[in-house]
Amino acid sequence: MNNNSPVLLPERSEEFTNRAERAVRSLSITRRYDGYKYLVYASIIVAHDPDALRGITKHIYPVIARECGTSVQSIERSIRTAVQHCWDHCDRALLDQIAGYRVIERPTNSDFIDIIATYIRLHK
Repeated sequence: MNNNSPVLLPERSEEFTNRAERAVRSLSITRRYDGYKYLVYASIIVAHDPDALRGITKHIYPVIARECGTSVQSIERSIRTAVQHCWDHCDRALLDQIAGYRVIERPTNSDFIDIIATYIRLHK
């Protein structure tokens, strides 16, 4: 692991992993999308350390890319594709409920990760 990166992939507790997967799946993002597993990883990181979200492109994406054996660009693109699919196909009322506010525009990757991370942290 790169010592310059302050973000570490936390132990993926079964409880957090299950909650993250349930939240992502409930928003019409399935394992068919590479972004599914990347969203789960990123959400777990941010659930453990909300301040990590400020370094999404410089720290979180590189950690996930190393863990998954792919590029940072692939991580970003796959998450963006998954978020777009959610925006186009999910139950918007459910998205609003999970977010805790009315989502008016398609969330950015970091907004979406924050939505899932906050949800899994607060809802047991």
